[in-house]
Amino acid sequence: QRDSTEQLGRDATVFWVLAVAGLVSSSATLWIAAQLFPTDDATWRGVRVFVASLTGTGVFWVGRYLIADRWLFADDPDDDGS
Repeated sequence: QRDSTEQLGRDATVFWVLAVAGLVSSSATLWIAAQLFPTDDATWRGVRVFVASLTGTGVFWVGRYLIADRWLFADDPDDDGS
């Protein structure tokens, strides 16, 4: 059962750390794409932003799932079920 204040605090901390990490990851991916593929053409700039966002978000969500599955939603080994 997940009702302790300590567990709630841990879950909230992990959530916010991952949210900020997603923002940083997205911004970094867009910056890298802008450096690797500079262009003045609006169409290609839009494609670059779309692909960079999709890639950054996809990689981050896979990592976020693995982190959440391992630590956030993992069973507590010290919990005896009572």
